[in-house]
Amino acid sequence: MASGVAPLAIFVCGKTVPNLVPQSSVSALLLPRIVGALALRARTFAEVAADPAAGFQAAFIVLLAAVFEAAIDAAEHGQTAIDGGPLTIAVFAATIGWLVWTLLAYGALRVLGPAVELGGLTRAIGFAHAPSLLFGLALLPGVRLLTGTLYIVTNLWFLAAVVQAIGGASSAPPRQVLRVAAIAMVAHVLLQVVGRLLHV
Repeated sequence: MASGVAPLAIFVCGKTVPNLVPQSSVSALLLPRIVGALALRARTFAEVAADPAAGFQAAFIVLLAAVFEAAIDAAEHGQTAIDGGPLTIAVFAATIGWLVWTLLAYGALRVLGPAVELGGLTRAIGFAHAPSLLFGLALLPGVRLLTGTLYIVTNLWFLAAVVQAIGGASSAPPRQVLRVAAIAMVAHVLLQVVGRLLHV
């Protein structure tokens, strides 16, 4: 497992572990960065895109959101614990989804310009998943009845965060950012449709 995680970590972070910012400094930045991502601050996305050490933070956000989704799915099926199988699938799907969104945005930027650093864009898109953490509120008894509404709100919030992530990771002007985000979103929907038709 570790051998599989290391290349992804190095790709996202841009450096090996010994060269990263000290762990205490990285951890201290995580919560403010999550708040900044939730607030859709372009400065936050630009910061994480420029910080190789933020790769682990981005991965943490994506994987924690996947755990919440698996837990909510288990709760809706009357289970009090998450089975290993569904949890593994949720984590795998979230990781693939993260990379797909990144590659679609990267491809659109390559076509429309300007050029962008792939690792930085990957980190920014990872932080764009911050609104998905709020979907975890559906685990609370009083909020469980609003799971559907919360799902829609957090997904729309995520799409808005993707726009800001693309803008923060690149030097593209606002109109170009919107074009790139629109292309990535349409391509993502088409991939989902094809996947369902093929039962992937």
